[in-house]
Amino acid sequence: MKFQKMTNKSSRRRIKVE
Repeated sequence: MKFQKMTNKSSRRRIKVE
């Protein structure tokens, strides 16, 4: 949730996993 913000511009795929 809070990580989704920082990994929103670079790792969009990582957010999918979280």
